[in-house]
Amino acid sequence: MDSLEEKRVRNLVRQELGKYNGLKETDLVATDKSSWDNKKAEFKTVVQNLLNNIETDDYNDAEGYITKAITTLKVWKSRIEKGLADNATMDEGN
Repeated sequence: MDSLEEKRVRNLVRQELGKYNGLKETDLVATDKSSWDNKKAEFKTVVQNLLNNIETDDYNDAEGYITKAITTLKVWKSRIEKGLADNATMDEGN
């Protein structure tokens, strides 16, 4: 499957997901809505813990929190970039 075809298929999937009670791609990351909410809450906790460590100059756990936050943000960044690129390609194709 070439790149343009893959983007069209993913755009079609995105459109179809939207027909089911506003289902979004992010909902596919988790098995159900509550677990996606848990994933977001976990990220907020990681960031808050990291900020707390920075404020108190306690860096023992900070490295682990930084790693967790960076990993999550890289995944989200990649998905956002891929989605934006797909949308731009689809707009050009119409």
